[in-house]
Amino acid sequence: SYRELNLRANQMARLLQQKLQKQGAVAGELVGVMMDRSIDMVVTLIAVHKIGCAYVPLDPVYPAERLRYMVEDSKLSLLLSQTQHKNNITALDVPVIIHNEVENSLDDFSEENLNLPVASDSLAYVIYTSGSTGKPKGVMVEHRNVANFFVGMDACIKNDPEERKTWLAVTSISFDISVLEIFWTLSRGFKVVIYRDEFSGQQSPGDDVFANQKAADLGLDYSLFYWNVAEEDSIEQANKYELLLEGAKFADNNNFKAVWNPERHFAAFGGLFPNPSVTCAALSTITKNVDLRAGSCVVPLHSAIRVAEEWSVVDNLSNGRVGMAIAAGWAPPDFAIKPENYDDAKNIMFDSIETVQKLWRGEKVNFPGPSGDVAVRTLPRPIQKSLPVWVTTAGNLDSFIRAAESGSNILTHLLGQTFEEVQEKVSAYRTAWKRRGIREKEQ
Repeated sequence: SYRELNLRANQMARLLQQKLQKQGAVAGELVGVMMDRSIDMVVTLIAVHKIGCAYVPLDPVYPAERLRYMVEDSKLSLLLSQTQHKNNITALDVPVIIHNEVENSLDDFSEENLNLPVASDSLAYVIYTSGSTGKPKGVMVEHRNVANFFVGMDACIKNDPEERKTWLAVTSISFDISVLEIFWTLSRGFKVVIYRDEFSGQQSPGDDVFANQKAADLGLDYSLFYWNVAEEDSIEQANKYELLLEGAKFADNNNFKAVWNPERHFAAFGGLFPNPSVTCAALSTITKNVDLRAGSCVVPLHSAIRVAEEWSVVDNLSNGRVGMAIAAGWAPPDFAIKPENYDDAKNIMFDSIETVQKLWRGEKVNFPGPSGDVAVRTLPRPIQKSLPVWVTTAGNLDSFIRAAESGSNILTHLLGQTFEEVQEKVSAYRTAWKRRGIREKEQ
């Protein structure tokens, strides 16, 4: 109950306060939390706030080097963890409280509220992102930031006190959405169900985790979209592609629509995916039903000949299940492959995919050779008569229109654009699509 949660959090807060005071620490300190998903985890997070401190989530599945860097960079005053994660914390230079070892002593502390003042500009939590350089970066979020977030949620989801709502909290506390799932819901009177992570204790995804699991049937098309951040210390990690392979098998056996594989940047971001044709070729041999798509192929970095031939191979291996989202690229280091294409990447993207489609249909296309043009017809011939194409755009209106004019689908997202903005762009896309259809009929 809410009463039990509050009383337990008060006791834990006093234990933390006692530990910090012995170290000479004060309110405003950063407290690390490395715990499996549970009620105890929620109690701990609330307790940290009750003493005016901010929490730093440390995911036990992170590589040791990443955890060590986060502890050192944040200068943690204290770390709360559990017995099952002792191997993770032995190399961390920080005072530690093992939650399940002190649980019995909590009853020695008062259940009364602490009533400590906490300013709105005080830190609430620090979450480490992947970082643009490959090194994690700590993002500091204040209580007023969280409060504004909650106001925005109130405007989206009306909370009727008479209507009891239940929220399934599934997100790791290493991601901001967990703040919504735990703190916004509790501050609005929800019943919160904490999903216990199946990968607790660093269980391998291959250890029958996916056995007998079925996706919920909500009348929607489900797909898997892969991405990753490969930290320097995980480069030598074994079984790097286990999740990719096992996830694809799961999607294939549970009526998922597609599996999307990205193309990496020349940084740790997306580091497991140098070329989607390679990873999709691997998936083609272990799946039978699910579509295999590039999400995305940065075509200005490639020869149209190579794109057509490589994906034709995958189309044959998969018996006609490939599709491709194309992107222009944006990071200058990525164009080390083809630096001459950087300044006009967007136009080159549309021109290249048109060439790829001609080659895909079996047409001969002239390419410059050392002694003049060379007429090229690619092999092997694909299964599909035409290659399904999406244009990847972060929200550029012109890209929506040009995608429609080229007969392509759209792959976009809601980062940095509102539903209303996307609606406007989709409307422009549909208008351009209709104009294209009218022109084709007239011709």
